[in-house]
Amino acid sequence: PDEPNLSQVTVRTPAPDESIEVDAVVIGSGAGGSVAAAALAAAGRSVVVLERAAHVTEHGFGGGELDGLARLFLDRGLAATADRGIAIRAGSAVGGGTVVNWNTSLRIPAAVREEWRAAGIDDDLDRHYDAVEEALSVNTHESERNGPNRVLERGLEALGLPARTIPRNASGCGDCGPCAVGCRRGAKRSTLRTYLADACRDGATLLDRSEARRILVENGRVAGVVAAVPGGEVTIRASAYAASNVRSAVVPPSCSRCSATSEASKYPIAI
Repeated sequence: PDEPNLSQVTVRTPAPDESIEVDAVVIGSGAGGSVAAAALAAAGRSVVVLERAAHVTEHGFGGGELDGLARLFLDRGLAATADRGIAIRAGSAVGGGTVVNWNTSLRIPAAVREEWRAAGIDDDLDRHYDAVEEALSVNTHESERNGPNRVLERGLEALGLPARTIPRNASGCGDCGPCAVGCRRGAKRSTLRTYLADACRDGATLLDRSEARRILVENGRVAGVVAAVPGGEVTIRASAYAASNVRSAVVPPSCSRCSATSEASKYPIAI
């Protein structure tokens, strides 16, 4: 396999009973949490990012599928809906799903934007898309067509149907194959190599094996987060900002579920 190209992030596992004071706590290190952490750190705020999964470096990427599923996916790749009717492939890693996805980087469809406009929702997403695409190196020239896709393209052309290359967030790809079990080359522009690296550069602290369990509320505002770690719990107090609860699309933090019927549910906890 290729020599691993290591990302520039600093990660540690906190000790039980550790107490940390910062300006802001971000729950989750994937596509949502990493962006919030990078923005806060760039603004000069002290930030802690909590990630429930263990940190796996590029040394552990790009191997066999079973090993990759065990290291980088929720429930070792066996997660499913409650009735077991639908399998769920969800990343569980420092960097979240961005470490194991296929890099497809699409903007919202035009039809959806028109629907939003008709509902009176202002649409100013283009400048944000531009910024994210630049940060993630989104492009179409890294996607060479393989045999099946060349045949598909010729068929579409024969039928007079449009075809285009799917944009991907990759730089120096080379199409080695095991994208879904991490990119040893570092060509995949996951949050490990972009927003989390930026946050760490600007002083953020990234804690792995730290699952947020409870939101602390004091005097009518969110004051911090209690997280489960190996051997116990840690408390992270957010002195200047409410805790940023960047909720996963697949697995919301435990504290979200717990707070639904608690005092914490009365207060905003998202940036």
